Amino acid sequence: MIDPNASRTLETMLTDLGIQQGEVVYLGIDMGRLPLPFWPATLDRESMRRRADHWCQFLFDHLMAAIGPAGTLVFPTFSYRCSNPDHVFVLEETPSETGPFTEWLRRHPDARRSLHPVFSVGAIGAAAKMLVEETGRSGFGPVSPFGRLSGLNARFVNLGVPFNQSMTYMHHLEQCYGCNHRYHKVFTTPVFRAGIQVPGPFLGYVRWLGLDARQGLIRCEQRLLAEGVMREVSWNGCVNHAVRATDVDRIGYAMLMENPCAFASRNVHVVLDESATASNPVGDVVAVFHLSRPSLRGLPDCKPR
Repeated sequence: MIDPNASRTLETMLTDLGIQQGEVVYLGIDMGRLPLPFWPATLDRESMRRRADHWCQFLFDHLMAAIGPAGTLVFPTFSYRCSNPDHVFVLEETPSETGPFTEWLRRHPDARRSLHPVFSVGAIGAAAKMLVEETGRSGFGPVSPFGRLSGLNARFVNLGVPFNQSMTYMHHLEQCYGCNHRYHKVFTTPVFRAGIQVPGPFLGYVRWLGLDARQGLIRCEQRLLAEGVMREVSWNGCVNHAVRATDVDRIGYAMLMENPCAFASRNVHVVLDESATASNPVGDVVAVFHLSRPSLRGLPDCKPR
């Protein structure tokens, strides 16, 4: 949103969110809801592109000034279309689908990117290499970039979008805890790095589509605020948040211990009937099991709360 004092407004916002020099910031962003400077543009495509590029540079300059040369900016570069094996993931070329600013960052000459066809992460700064290289083949988990954030005392910063609407990191906690309302999907998408195909399989911890149990983080957001570990700054009717990864881990795992579905929109419990495979074990290298229509009988946890 155009703000005649955009630079001062954004600087104040970042300061109030507690961002410090030298730290690792994992960014969630909706740039259309942030203070942006006026930039003249006509309706032709090239003029609009130049304005978007100007705005991205404006945001990048302010973020990097806030964290300094010793800091690191981390951002999602997810490519959801590559969950379809008909697509090809090329580390250096496949665009980010998490908004225009993350795509602009991905194309930055100093950006590095982790290798995953769907849940890749980009980083710019001092700790970029440490965060995105040798990250295994699972989108989440201890070896993934998400598993390295707490050790670097990273801060999640959500600009233009609240915590409860943009925090994929919680799936990392669910995977590490062992929640069974999601499962490890195998991606057979061809993956290339430096022109060479990288063998899979790559894994993603995703929801069972038939369960209708989507992410629901409002309770977690409220608890982080109630315990005083999350900063909240409002601008033009939009809420912005910042919280340490270590605090998200501590409170997040506590909530999962109370209820493994704490980050889901409703309580569900998945039970797989193993009787068929137990009586007829599969010895093939790749085994495919077809799930029948789920039954809710005798499973009260499957019902909405």
